[in-house]
Amino acid sequence: GPPGWCARGDMNARRIGCVVLGLGIAGLGALGVTAVGLALGRHAVATHIARGRLEGAGIHCDGRFAVELALTLDEITVAPTSCTLSGGTLQSVELLEPMHATLGAEGRVPRLHAAAVRVVLRPGAQPLPSDAWGLASQVLAIPSKLGEIAQGIASLAARDLPELEVDRLELAYGEGPSATFVEVRRTPGRVEAARASLARLEAPGGMGAEVSITALVATARGPHAELDGELEIRATIPGLGTSEEHMHVGLVTEGLNDPSPAWSLRGR
Repeated sequence: GPPGWCARGDMNARRIGCVVLGLGIAGLGALGVTAVGLALGRHAVATHIARGRLEGAGIHCDGRFAVELALTLDEITVAPTSCTLSGGTLQSVELLEPMHATLGAEGRVPRLHAAAVRVVLRPGAQPLPSDAWGLASQVLAIPSKLGEIAQGIASLAARDLPELEVDRLELAYGEGPSATFVEVRRTPGRVEAARASLARLEAPGGMGAEVSITALVATARGPHAELDGELEIRATIPGLGTSEEHMHVGLVTEGLNDPSPAWSLRGR
């Protein structure tokens, strides 16, 4: 049967767990081959086994997918690739640069490291209630974008994964504007990021804004999830000039696993 990280949790959790860990732990199936086979064909064997496991879970990676297994059998490297999923919240995961992992005792993966990852999620999160935001923020759909960020990063926190470090994580919903997270670290039930920056938001008439969150922390346990950070909004309004707003933002939901979860400002 599938490993625990693939078998436990709801469907979305299983799928995302299978993608990230399936990529990282791909070489383990090659451990039983002969020394000669390891020397001559361990990469091909590891790649074949990994692709088969992923496709068995409904995850299909492009032709670039390849796994290199160190001759010492304690390190693996996954080449840049893009993997798509049918159904569920997760639409695709793309490794923009090679991902590395060191295998621990009994072939376990204690930590994964990737320089750059792009994750595309299917739209689903509801926007934050608009009555707590100014007109400019509503016109620029800032509450909606914050709801998407909260849902995406909290979903990552909820996954049954080993520790994960990503230098740059790009999170996007469909074809909409994306958010870029830097210095991301995921531990069980928690994701931290030094900074998250949204692509510039624009509205008809020349209105625009740059939005970022620093010291971002997301936690998740079951259906309950929270996100905290320091929100910075720099808006440009024709005829009125530029305004800057800084505030602590705390978001919460009790329906993280719902098809269309609703997030709200803490205390409202």
